[in-house]
Amino acid sequence: MRQNDNGVQNMSGLNNYLLRLLRDTGLGDFVGGLLPALYCDGIFTLLPTIVPRYVGNPSQFERLLNIRMASVRQVIEHVFADHHNFFRLFWVPRYLRMMSQGVQI
Repeated sequence: MRQNDNGVQNMSGLNNYLLRLLRDTGLGDFVGGLLPALYCDGIFTLLPTIVPRYVGNPSQFERLLNIRMASVRQVIEHVFADHHNFFRLFWVPRYLRMMSQGVQI
């Protein structure tokens, strides 16, 4: 499963898409040349817009960051579950359409 997640990220071109999107915002340079990034599981490769959790022997600061980011991810996952189970927002396939440049596939 973990390898599949990384493979999907590679096939999707998410990092390249985010790089193009963020660099073409017209907002100017980000502080220190850094970009906003997605926080992911440790299986993911470190990329300019994708930051995996710290693994191995993380420092005290890195452990604290892992804990804080994990708690944020848990909240997001619970909110997603609420939308899925209680409000059934993702149960209607007709609303989930694949689009390519604004044209339905």
